[in-house]
Amino acid sequence: MAVQRRYPEELRRRAVRLVLNARDEAGGRRGVCTRVGQQLGVPPDTLRGWVQRAEINEGRGPGRQQMSMPGWSRWSGRSVSFGGQTHW
Repeated sequence: MAVQRRYPEELRRRAVRLVLNARDEAGGRRGVCTRVGQQLGVPPDTLRGWVQRAEINEGRGPGRQQMSMPGWSRWSGRSVSFGGQTHW
């Protein structure tokens, strides 16, 4: 069953691309997600999360890359506790 998303995938890709391009041109990070988010109607915190995930997946930022397996994104990077033991 496909997950219903609030924002289309094309909008996500475009927004991330705009933020990364603006950072490269301006040489800074401050305010870029807010400006781009306002232009596209996306909350800045949501956009920051998309950009962070894209940087991780491209190997540009710290963190674990997401697998492209169906349903993996819901579990990647989260710990699960079974019988008092935490599993990653």
